[in-house]
Amino acid sequence: MYEASVGLFVPYLRNLSTLLDKGVAYAEARKFNPTVLLGMRMAPNMYDLAQQIGEACRHATVAPALLAQCEPV
Repeated sequence: MYEASVGLFVPYLRNLSTLLDKGVAYAEARKFNPTVLLGMRMAPNMYDLAQQIGEACRHATVAPALLAQCEPV
């Protein structure tokens, strides 16, 4: 059960962390506050980056809990 749920989310979240580090490096190289990126969207009908990150974390928390028939925290 662990490998079918948590095992899938770990690499995904590591990749997300790497992308966020690259975003910070981009902002620092161009001398602007990296938190500006959190409010940006790739398309007008998408969530901003902060909410996208929150959804990714929520999915990584809720999916394993539901598979284990536990209440998501």
